[in-house]
Amino acid sequence: ITNKWKLDLAVTKAAEKTLIAQIDALNPVVSAENTAQVFSAFEAYQAYMQMNGSSDTKITNKWKLDLAVTKAVSIEKSAIETKQTALVAKPALTLEDKAAVDALKAEIDAFNTKYKGYPGFTEITYNTGLDTKIETALYQDAVEKINAIPEELTYADKETVESARAAYDALSDGQKDALNPSFKNKLESAEKQIELLAVKSVESLKVIKNHSTAGKTNGKSWIKIMWSTQGDDSAVQGYEIYKSTKKNSGYKYAFTTKNPENKWYKNTAGLKKGTMYYYKVRAFVEVDGQKYYSDWSNKAYRKA
Repeated sequence: ITNKWKLDLAVTKAAEKTLIAQIDALNPVVSAENTAQVFSAFEAYQAYMQMNGSSDTKITNKWKLDLAVTKAVSIEKSAIETKQTALVAKPALTLEDKAAVDALKAEIDAFNTKYKGYPGFTEITYNTGLDTKIETALYQDAVEKINAIPEELTYADKETVESARAAYDALSDGQKDALNPSFKNKLESAEKQIELLAVKSVESLKVIKNHSTAGKTNGKSWIKIMWSTQGDDSAVQGYEIYKSTKKNSGYKYAFTTKNPENKWYKNTAGLKKGTMYYYKVRAFVEVDGQKYYSDWSNKAYRKA
């Protein structure tokens, strides 16, 4: 295409006219409501400057664009700095303020990255004093939550202990070192007690067979068993179901429930019509990689 240059110049000339008109259409009074239009015009200018044959001098109203962009950047900057000033003015920050501080950091980074090179741009400096205030809030939160752990624990206190652990883990290494060792000892002791209570709760639990049903859907046999529990089952992480064709022997693992609240199992595989199948169930909890179990339930049985 030997005359491609002619096409390029025509496209550039058309973009030049469009851009000049876009700049002329900008509201002379720049406000928070129309900064998007100003930035759109500047992005159009940047795109134009990448075209063959473009020239800054051909955009005769570029001065108008520069003034508008300078004002728009100033408005964006002022909005972010106002948020920062409000946070800095607080005598102390709480954990509820952490999300606002994190959002502020993200806004400052985005501003400094996006508008670098724009007319009127000056970088926003993040006030690191906010980090110090948040660190103080995290430290106080950990102390308060560890102090809130009761001396005499029940398994119902698990959430309290887990909340204290999360607060402790949120601390920096330096803050953990500064914390009195008694706090860490109390937390670790409480976690161990909760584990022991979970084991005790599951091992003392009774799993009771409720009833079983059998049927066929779309030509495929199924057997469904259901059970209930006697005792505190809040520590249960799941139930294991074993199956056999003999009442008192030959039981093999069949299934583990994924949700401990679902106290039923529907067997749809490995069934032979006319065969009696027996099922038994036990609850479990896993602590430090080891499973602890309740006693077996009484047996459920059905013929496929």
